[in-house]
Amino acid sequence: MNAEAVAAARPVPGLAGYLESRPEAAFRFEQIVSYGFGPGLEKWLAPCSATPGAIERFCSDLLRVDPDWISRLRADVFASAAGTAAPLRLEPFPSGELVSLDAAALARAGRDSLASGRWGVVIFAGGAATRFWAGAASHPQAASIQKRFGGNAPKGLFPVCERSGRSFLDLFAGQMLASAAESGRMAPLVLMAGSATRAPLQEWVDEFLPPGYPRDMVRVMVQAEHPRLDMDGDLIVRPDGSLVFTGDGHGGVFRALLTEGGDGVTAIDWLRQRGVSDVVLHNVDNVAANALEPSRLGFHLAGGFLMTLSAVPRLDPFEKVGIVALNAENRRVEVVEYSVCPRETALATDVSGALLFRPAHINSNLVSLDAVRPDLPPTLYPGKEVDVGGTLVPACSHEMLNQALAGMIEPDRVGCLILDRLEYFQPTKSLEGVDSLVTTRQWLAARGVE
Repeated sequence: MNAEAVAAARPVPGLAGYLESRPEAAFRFEQIVSYGFGPGLEKWLAPCSATPGAIERFCSDLLRVDPDWISRLRADVFASAAGTAAPLRLEPFPSGELVSLDAAALARAGRDSLASGRWGVVIFAGGAATRFWAGAASHPQAASIQKRFGGNAPKGLFPVCERSGRSFLDLFAGQMLASAAESGRMAPLVLMAGSATRAPLQEWVDEFLPPGYPRDMVRVMVQAEHPRLDMDGDLIVRPDGSLVFTGDGHGGVFRALLTEGGDGVTAIDWLRQRGVSDVVLHNVDNVAANALEPSRLGFHLAGGFLMTLSAVPRLDPFEKVGIVALNAENRRVEVVEYSVCPRETALATDVSGALLFRPAHINSNLVSLDAVRPDLPPTLYPGKEVDVGGTLVPACSHEMLNQALAGMIEPDRVGCLILDRLEYFQPTKSLEGVDSLVTTRQWLAARGVE
């Protein structure tokens, strides 16, 4: 190792000696030290160095680290603390509204496209939803899932249907079977997993698909993961020597689609082999996602769009949703998260007094496979507390958001369709209250789904 890396390793007992025996880990260690991470290592790593296997575990995790990714994250942490971000100037983005369009004609076009086999579905199913499951322990159906999968149970396997015990994924699979029966073509399904949720999702695919669902039309792919940093911009090391990893966000879907699986085939090639040219992406916890609803597919095709953002009307100025807008500086589409939305944008009204920025993004998006690219700009998420040896530590991460792809496409190739909120947006974020298991079960019961 070079002198700088040796100096950074010296304060941690046993680290320098171990690195001498692991050239590949030593090389990665030199990289992160050269990016400025050396001084902060002692803070976290020295206290755990006496734990058996901690140094080995740290070096093993180090090989999973992308130095460029964490270096950019560190720079953004410092920039955020300095308050150097430029204010956004936004304009309304022209959007279609299904209620005012010829929905019947769009639906016919959508049904024709389903019959041609051009559509696939990708579900963001990777999150383990740890806090949600912790509160669900009192539900007998949930307890049976947790008993099988432990703390790594994907939220998509939660028994959202109270009487039947069917999960989110069971419902979506049933919808896709019904669409196939109507159109005569089965749309391929891709589940995006994390490293911790891959095995449970694969087991669901292998053993619990609804009767008649073709196993060879489902694929599980794994998104990339990166370490969190503390708010000083340093790597966080747990007492056992492991780093604190997190997924790269639902925008990691595009990188995952372009990454080879265990069979040597990328998910995007797997989709193309089945005739797919466009996919519908959606969250696993929105039972109203209705991925293959024909009129939305028809809108996407009629506009010749490479990406169509699904939206619902905003309810109030400070609703916690992303706002679809046009960046006045670069003339590109932006989906501005509520946490960074300028107050004047959130409050802006038109001449009638209605909210000027009307579309609230619901993260159900239609994308042409020709538009898929891995280099989405990351978004900084600061201050999330993570458990490190029984202590909650404020941490930060970079996540990619799939809607950021819209800003990398010419605006005239991006569509935005405003849909009926009641029919397309029913998220399940908690057990009780607004957007909860309670309201979702009420929504399902009102539609005879039990």
